[in-house]
Amino acid sequence: MALKCPKCHFENPDTQRFCGECGTQLTSTEDISVSHTETLETPKDELSTGSTFARRYQIIEELGKDGMGKVYRIEDKRREEGDSKMLTRICIITVLLGALVSLVACNPSKDFKLDADDNGRQIELEKGQILVITLEANPTTGYIWEIAELEEHVLRQVGEADFEPESEAIGAQGIQTLRFEAVNVGKTTLKLVYRRPWEEDIEPLDTFSIKVVVR
Repeated sequence: MALKCPKCHFENPDTQRFCGECGTQLTSTEDISVSHTETLETPKDELSTGSTFARRYQIIEELGKDGMGKVYRIEDKRREEGDSKMLTRICIITVLLGALVSLVACNPSKDFKLDADDNGRQIELEKGQILVITLEANPTTGYIWEIAELEEHVLRQVGEADFEPESEAIGAQGIQTLRFEAVNVGKTTLKLVYRRPWEEDIEPLDTFSIKVVVR
């Protein structure tokens, strides 16, 4: 295959390193090393610093990882036929860490959200999952939602309840939010009552109750 001079465009035999017309150094396309990104589906247990896979890729270092996989810096080593020079290119590979089912098993699902329409339901949570309950309230009247029944070794409240008024008007009602974490496998009844905390002997204005099963 002829090599065209990049300067004078004279066609030279592929055995020449310099242009026979103007003397410019010639570069073969085989001498050019390309850096790029590749995604390779390779078992993660085969990859460690210094190891080689696919008979050409050597692991240099791990650059980082997330829920979907790991990123490595590698060397791609190939020998040109008839040439002792080693071509080395640096590329980035991403190694997938398994199917979506495995990811779900390792990471609990997103928050489980309930509101007043879910009163009386039975729900199932994964261990570590967060339950979020939003109910209408108006703390300016003294009434708030409180826990009346709960097995805390199964389900535990996370932080204090939040209140978001529906407007900036004084005395405006709004939404009270309570959060709970599923801490252990088991069953519990979660009962909330809407009352003034100091009126213990008076029936609450409203109640909210659900059955919770933690898997």
